[in-house]
Amino acid sequence: MESEYPGVKEFESETVFELRAESRVSLCFSTLNPVLFPPGSLPDRNIVEIFGPYGTGKTLLITNLIANCILDSDCGGCGCEAVFIDLDHHFSVIRLSEVLRKVFLIRDVDNVEERVENCLQRLRIFKCFGLNDFSRILYTLEMVLYQNQNIGILFIDSISSFYWHVRSLDHFPVVIRDENPVFTKIAGMISRISKEHQVSFVISCQALLQQPMSGSHFMGRLWQKLPTVRLVTGDLLVSNKRELKLEIRGSQSELLPDTEKNFEMTIQKDGIFIENVS
Repeated sequence: MESEYPGVKEFESETVFELRAESRVSLCFSTLNPVLFPPGSLPDRNIVEIFGPYGTGKTLLITNLIANCILDSDCGGCGCEAVFIDLDHHFSVIRLSEVLRKVFLIRDVDNVEERVENCLQRLRIFKCFGLNDFSRILYTLEMVLYQNQNIGILFIDSISSFYWHVRSLDHFPVVIRDENPVFTKIAGMISRISKEHQVSFVISCQALLQQPMSGSHFMGRLWQKLPTVRLVTGDLLVSNKRELKLEIRGSQSELLPDTEKNFEMTIQKDGIFIENVS
């Protein structure tokens, strides 16, 4: 997909650009959550979609993954930098701090508050207040990634926030089921950024219109093909415990077989706990 604005790749030789991308920090998904992503189960670069109805723990799951990304490596984290794009403003830095603080307290480390602050400095947060704002942020990301090779992953919560706004646009009065032009463009940008900059994405998407749990078809055909991994948050089993299904889509990567696994996700004040039940 052609960009409206020139990407950073156009301002230097392709060889230099590729060397920069290849020097990006390698993020191992097993350090984000070894239960969901056992060592060797995924390649280093993925586009992960977290999909489910409102209030099923998508933002909390993203918070937990961010914590493990920016957490110091000597405490089991990745120790790398991350970018978080907040589209629906449910994310809480206070809750993220509680997750980090719990890990340090369990490991009985010194200077807990200082270490929590150091971890938070590895996270860049972009607050987004509109569709045009989001598009500008995506273009800005290219320069941010170009300048910082320590950013290993980008988080977006929630990509479906602008769905009803898109439906109301005068020049898109009818959005065909398989062809949503706005989200097709966004999917193309995310795919290109991931490939060119060798960086992973974790993106949440809310189920809309009583839509079945099988997929986010309202986002358009290109979006459906984008994720290599889908995490589907489901029904409440007992108090604070929900279903969680992992789908690895092997058709999107020659390195992966098609896989489905079932988990239980327990939501706690200072984080989440995931168990494999498949």
